[in-house]
Amino acid sequence: MRLGISIELYKMDELEEKVGAASSCGFKYCQMFLREVEITEKTVTRVADVCKSHGLKIGPVGAYANPLRPDEAPMGWTMSKVKRMIELLPLLETNEVVIWSGTASKGLLSYAEGNFGKEAFQTLARISEELLTLLQGVNGVLTFEPYYTHVLHDITSILTLSDTVRSERLKVIMDPPNYISPDDYAKRDDRMVELIERLQSHIGAVHFKDFRLMPDGAWDYPGPGGGTMNYPLLLQKLASCGYSSWGIIEHVKPAEYASAKAFIESQLKTATAGLQ
Repeated sequence: MRLGISIELYKMDELEEKVGAASSCGFKYCQMFLREVEITEKTVTRVADVCKSHGLKIGPVGAYANPLRPDEAPMGWTMSKVKRMIELLPLLETNEVVIWSGTASKGLLSYAEGNFGKEAFQTLARISEELLTLLQGVNGVLTFEPYYTHVLHDITSILTLSDTVRSERLKVIMDPPNYISPDDYAKRDDRMVELIERLQSHIGAVHFKDFRLMPDGAWDYPGPGGGTMNYPLLLQKLASCGYSSWGIIEHVKPAEYASAKAFIESQLKTATAGLQ
């Protein structure tokens, strides 16, 4: 597994600090998320140069637009910004972008009437094909990040999109907390195992964070090891399936990079040893 860190930049002034912190902890890979940064040839070249100077390889690029509300930017990204990023991917020496799997709701993670319906699905399929066409020149990969309230919210919706679009360059993020609704929380381990078993050939990257359902029904999504996620089961299942692509740690600050890395590496070592 290529273990990396998600580097989230709100401004270019943070670039050197966060990339340097990742490198000093021994990370070789990252998911780059230029959250509020303008996407220009100049800024993207600067990101590439700083990462290269620290020996950090950029894997997936976080381009977190909401494809069902393309002109809004709840996480700093519109769909037009995504398309510009695709044009500039060669500067980062990568070919992978990650976007949200879509909601008609103004609240990015909120459910909207129709999200699970035919029209929303067809819209997402059309956008998938458009972006895959733009990515074709770099043999690029389009990876959706599903959420249980989104158009892509479960195994069936993901497999149906794959059957509709029919491209090996269409992938999804495996981030188990994103797929778990409050109703499924008590059986989260069973759900996680099923997700990995049935979607293993569709996984473009795994995200490592954690989760817990608070007494008031709200979600808390801390970094790995900070919640109720069954990491031994997650990593054993990934290892038994032969997963070897990106493993991206997220929801941690630079001061927590080292401890999060040590936690995941320790869990990975135990999971791998269990298969030998």
